[in-house]
Amino acid sequence: MRLRQAYVDDRLTLDQYSERLSAVYAADTDLQLEEIVADLPEVEDAEPAPEERPPPPRDDDEEEDRPSRGRRALAGPLMWLAIVGGFIALGVGGIPDHGAVMGGADIGLGQVQAAGGEIDVATVMGGAEIDLREMEPGEEVTIDGAAVMGGVNVVVAPGTEVNLGGFAFMGGRDMDESVSEVEVAEDAPVVNVSVNALMGGVSVEAKQPGEPLDDDD
Repeated sequence: MRLRQAYVDDRLTLDQYSERLSAVYAADTDLQLEEIVADLPEVEDAEPAPEERPPPPRDDDEEEDRPSRGRRALAGPLMWLAIVGGFIALGVGGIPDHGAVMGGADIGLGQVQAAGGEIDVATVMGGAEIDLREMEPGEEVTIDGAAVMGGVNVVVAPGTEVNLGGFAFMGGRDMDESVSEVEVAEDAPVVNVSVNALMGGVSVEAKQPGEPLDDDD
């Protein structure tokens, strides 16, 4: 076909080819067909007669293709949500007790004690600060969770024994020297932190009770 050859030879753009092909299907006479390709060079395979032309694509083919394009467009975000959801489930084992999505959450010792001394926390593009400075000697609490493109910061009183677990992928885990380099008493309060980080961070620091949490205050 002259149209197809002209498209292959870059004489016609895709839009021009589609427009002329539609005109071919709409043509009723040989004269109309000749006018459509009059400016194109001859090829060995002449343009087929109207009765020999292949049938135009069905409208329902286009309609059927639209949902598939939509599904492909959603594939990336849905995959990312699945990864985030799976990572959080890995960290907390279910629905977290506390969370922060594109925001912040302040969690106090009373909330942890009310949950039996163990809480699950998850942050997604947000941050959570957990203040445990009022723990009594011999008291033990556990913080599990996940930080996805966000952070979890645990604040304890000086002399608290902290066990930092979990892992970080494209993120970080940090225990301040005010915690890791200080000897603790035998009856010191114990904080177990097992928060996994995905492009996020987990930190533990020590401050005196009543001391502002924000260094700028």
